Amino acid sequence: MSSDPLDEIRVVFFQECAELLEELEDGLYAMRDGTETDDTVNAVFRAVHSIKGGAGAFGLDLLVSVSHQFETVLDKVRSDQLDPTPELLDLFMRCADKLQDLVQAAKDERDADPAICDELVAALKQYDQPAGASAPPQPAAAPAADGDVAFTVAPLDLDFGEDDAEPAADADWLVTFTPHVDLYQRGNDCCHLVSILIDMGATNVGVDASQSPVWDDLPAETPFMVWTLTMPSAISEADIREVFEFVDGDCDLKVEQGETPPAADPAADDMGFVPLKLDIEDATDDDVDFVPTKLAIDVDEAPEESTAPEVDPAVKATAEAVAIAPKPESKKKSAPAKQDAKSEASSTIRVDLNRVDRLINLIGELVINQSMLAQGFQSLSTPVSQQLSDGLNDLRQLTRDIQDSVMAIRAQPIKPLFRRMSRIVRETGESTGKNVQLVTEGEATEIDKTIIERLSDPLTHMIRNAVDHGLETPDTRTENGKEELGTVRLTAVHRSGRVVIEVADDGAGINRKKVREIAIEKGLVAADAELTDSEIDNLLFMPGFSTAKEVSNLSGRGVGMDVVKRSIQNLGGRVSLESEPGKRSVFTISLPLTLAVMDGMIVRIDDQLMVVSLSEIIETIRPTSTSIQHLTPSQSVILVRGEYVPIIDVGYELGFRPRVKDTSEAVVLLSETESGDRSALLVDGILDQRQVVIKGLEDNYGDVPGVAAVTILGDGNIALILDVDGLLRLSETSRLSTAA
Repeated sequence: MSSDPLDEIRVVFFQECAELLEELEDGLYAMRDGTETDDTVNAVFRAVHSIKGGAGAFGLDLLVSVSHQFETVLDKVRSDQLDPTPELLDLFMRCADKLQDLVQAAKDERDADPAICDELVAALKQYDQPAGASAPPQPAAAPAADGDVAFTVAPLDLDFGEDDAEPAADADWLVTFTPHVDLYQRGNDCCHLVSILIDMGATNVGVDASQSPVWDDLPAETPFMVWTLTMPSAISEADIREVFEFVDGDCDLKVEQGETPPAADPAADDMGFVPLKLDIEDATDDDVDFVPTKLAIDVDEAPEESTAPEVDPAVKATAEAVAIAPKPESKKKSAPAKQDAKSEASSTIRVDLNRVDRLINLIGELVINQSMLAQGFQSLSTPVSQQLSDGLNDLRQLTRDIQDSVMAIRAQPIKPLFRRMSRIVRETGESTGKNVQLVTEGEATEIDKTIIERLSDPLTHMIRNAVDHGLETPDTRTENGKEELGTVRLTAVHRSGRVVIEVADDGAGINRKKVREIAIEKGLVAADAELTDSEIDNLLFMPGFSTAKEVSNLSGRGVGMDVVKRSIQNLGGRVSLESEPGKRSVFTISLPLTLAVMDGMIVRIDDQLMVVSLSEIIETIRPTSTSIQHLTPSQSVILVRGEYVPIIDVGYELGFRPRVKDTSEAVVLLSETESGDRSALLVDGILDQRQVVIKGLEDNYGDVPGVAAVTILGDGNIALILDVDGLLRLSETSRLSTAA
C-alpha cells in the first residue's frame, strides 16, 4: 500500500524547516556579533518567509501569524527603515526560538500555546510603525495637539523650463526582470508572475528578445528574454517586489520610476523590444500556485525591412512569428557562461537515515568477515602464497577505507547542538536574573550523529548548572570586581582520536567546604574522611548529591550530575571536573568519534580475550620485580618514570581469577583519564591490534560494571570491550570494602 502523498510532503516540509531554522539562527548570530554580510539579512528574511509559505499550505495558523509579523519587521531592517538594535535582535532570537517550538509542535501534532505567540506578535508590531520621515508630504499640516508645534509645508514654485521632467513621485513604475535557468528548474514560470502583475494593474507588457539565438540553436532549458512592465505609481514598490519573493535570487529584478516606454516599431528599436498583448483567462487563484489556463500572445507584424531571420513553418502553426534582432557575437558568448555558473548542480542530497544505518551495519559485518578470513588463512598448516597474502592485505586496507568513508557520512558538525545550547543559556539567564553570554568554539568539529542526539540531554543539564550554580548574580560579580556579564564557554576539538567537549564558566567555582558538608550530611562520605580537592569535586557526580535547597524547574530534585556522568559513560565517554574557587569551573567530556567501529588492542586475561580501546592506552609496560610495590594485600603500585601509578588487576576485578602474584609474565597498559589521573591495567598478555565492531550490551544485559560493549572476533567468538573508568570504580569499591 502506497503512503499518502500529503504525508510525504509534510516530512519534506519539516526537513526544510529544520534547515531554514538553522540558517535563521546563523544569520541572527552573525547580526548580533557584527559579522554579517550584505546578504545576511536577506537570508534571514527568506528563511522566515519560506517557513510562513509552507505553514500556510498546511494551515498552521499560529506559525503563519508569528512568521508573518516577524518577516514584516525583518523587511524594515533589510530596507534600512529600522536599525537592528540589541533589544530588537534579542526579540528576533525569541521569535526564532518560538518558531522552532511551533514547528516541533506541528511535527508532533501537538497544540501550541497561543498566548506566547500573541505576546511576540504584539512586541513585533511595536516596531512595525510607519516611519514619519517616509510619510508622503501633505498640502497642509494637521491640527497640532496640546504641547506640539504646528507647522505648514509650503510648496516652492521653481521654474526650470518647460522641458523639465515631471517629479519622480508621479512617474509610473518600470519593472524589468530577467529569469535565470534556476527559476524554471524550481518549477516557477514567468507567465505566472506576469499574470499577477497584470491583476495588480500593469498597463503595458513587453519582451526584449534581442539576445535570443536563432531557433535551431535555441537551448530549451535556457531563458533569454527580458520582461518589461509598466505599472501605475499608485502601486507601492514593496507590493511589486513581494510578487518576486519566491524567486528572489533566481532572476535579475529592477523596479524604478520612469517614463512609459514608447510603443515604437519593434524592427526600428535598437534593443529589439517587442510589445506583447496578454490575455489571461480562467486563471485559478489558490493558496499553492496561480495557474493560467490560456495565454494568448498577439505580436505586431514586423516590417519587411526587418533583419529578423525566417522562422520555421512548424513554429508558425502554434505561435505568431516573433521578430528577432541579430545578436552581437560578444553577447552570444557571454550569456551561456553566465547561465552555466548559475546552473551548478547541488552538491548534497537527502538520504533516509535508516539507509545509512543499514549500510553501516553491513560495513561492520564486512569488517568481521575480513577478520575471519584473515584468521582462517593464518591457521592453515600450509604456507600462504605471497600473492594471496598481498590480496588479504589489500582487502584489509580496502575494508578500512570503506569503513572510514561510511563513518564520514554519519559524521556531522556539532554546530546544531551548540546552537541549541544558546537558547538554554538565554532562557536560564532570564529565569535566574543573570546576565550571561555563550561563547562557542570548534562548531565545525564532526562527531557521529547518534552521539550528537544522545549528548543533547546531558549537555543541557551541564549548561543549566553552569548558569544556575556556577555564575554569580550581577551584584555579586560587581562586588568581586568582575563584569556583570557572565560567560559560559562551550568548545569542541578532536584530540587523540576522540572528541573533547568543554563547558567552562567564569563564575565562583566549586565551594568545596559546602560540598563536603552536604556529602557528610547525606551520608555519602564519612565525617573523618580525608579527601583531596579532586575527590571533593567528584562528589558532585555521586547519586543523590545536590546543593539546591529548593526544588525548581532547573535543579533541586536530586537527579543531577550522576545522571549526566552515566549518560556520557553509556556513550563510551568520560567526564571530569576542574575548578578554581572564585574564578572558574571546567567540565570536560571525552567521547569516541563513533559508536560503530573502533581501533582496539586484543589482550588475554586468563583464558579470555578482551579488547581495550587504543585511544585509552598511553603505553604498554613489561613490569619488573623492582618496579612494583605492594602497599596492602589489595593495593599495588608501579613506578613509571619517577611516578607511582596504582595497578588494577583486570582479571581479579572482573572475577576471572585470583590476584596475580608473579607479575614477571604480565603486561601493564598505562591509561590516563581526562583529569590527568593515571592507572595501570594489569593483563596476562597482548595478542593483536585490530579494528573491531562495537555491539552494545545495554538492551539485553543492562549496565555491566567494567564492560563497555562487546565485539565479534575473527574466529566467531565474542570478546568484551573494557571500560577503563568502570574498572577504576570497581577497584576503588574493592579496596574500600577490603579495608572495612
